[in-house]
Amino acid sequence: MLAMRKSHDAQVAKFINDLSNIYSAESLSNRVSMQRSIDAVQGTLTADEDFSHQFQAWRDHLKEKVDHSSLSEADKEGFIEGVEKAIGGSDILKVRDQIVGAEEKWAAATKDLYAYALANDQKIKVKGSELLIDDEKVQSDFNRQLKDCRDLRSNMRSLNSQLNELQEQRMKKIGVTRDDLGLGQSQSAPQ
Repeated sequence: MLAMRKSHDAQVAKFINDLSNIYSAESLSNRVSMQRSIDAVQGTLTADEDFSHQFQAWRDHLKEKVDHSSLSEADKEGFIEGVEKAIGGSDILKVRDQIVGAEEKWAAATKDLYAYALANDQKIKVKGSELLIDDEKVQSDFNRQLKDCRDLRSNMRSLNSQLNELQEQRMKKIGVTRDDLGLGQSQSAPQ
């Protein structure tokens, strides 16, 4: 499990710089920057989805092993229930699932925004830290899409905060820290 998490964090770390500039004038200053932004969003989404799939596969594999064990039905149920509690319980897993869904919507909207910018790059100029769009329709469409992206990102950040709080509560309850678990700072869905 720890190896899966560390692998995920290493994959996501490659995109941190581009994600930290998302929606900035710099990220829209030229076609290369726009494409790097799309690639960073897609790369992070892919890493997060891969981690979620690996985590679910690990849970399914564990359940299958227990189901085929010589334990009594009551012991099997108790064991699986204990594992679920140990990995965060249903509250944490539900929020994590919500984050994955929110991230998918955010990523799709953000990639669409940058694709729109690429398709209209002749009408989009950057002057210093200002974005200038010399076509009223393109500006209106771009601003609407940008607002939608920021709203989706805000929702994702809220869910990430909720998840982090639930995880901190759970770790405090059992007396461990992220460092104790070898996790350090979280690198899940983009902030």
